Amino acid sequence: MVTFEKLVSLFKGDARQFLVLTGHFFNRFFQYDLVAFEEQMKQRLIAVLALLAVLGGHISNSILFKYFFVPDNGVSW
Repeated sequence: MVTFEKLVSLFKGDARQFLVLTGHFFNRFFQYDLVAFEEQMKQRLIAVLALLAVLGGHISNSILFKYFFVPDNGVSW
């Protein structure tokens, strides 16, 4: 099984620093005094995943919005 330390040791320089900082961020994000119970941890994780899903939907809707105004020339594919 690959641990986080083994993964970090594969990288050098800026990529290694980014991985270490990302690991510290997520450890502190999910483990603090306000989340005392495992049920609250699951709820927090579900909320974060839901926000990421909504963000992905919003981005894809924003990208495809311009195609609503392309005229249809009656071409059938």
